[in-house]
Amino acid sequence: ASGKVDLKPLITGTYDFADSIKAFERAAEGNPQDVKLQILLTGEKD
Repeated sequence: ASGKVDLKPLITGTYDFADSIKAFERAAEGNPQDVKLQILLTGEKD
């Protein structure tokens, strides 16, 4: 085992930079199922 933890399952929302306002609005809602919301600066989704 490498000792690393795969964090990808914790990402509950991915937003392009153009939609960053929506990401912050979602974060402000305080949904307990939202663990990590990410904003991509490159416009590419994994």
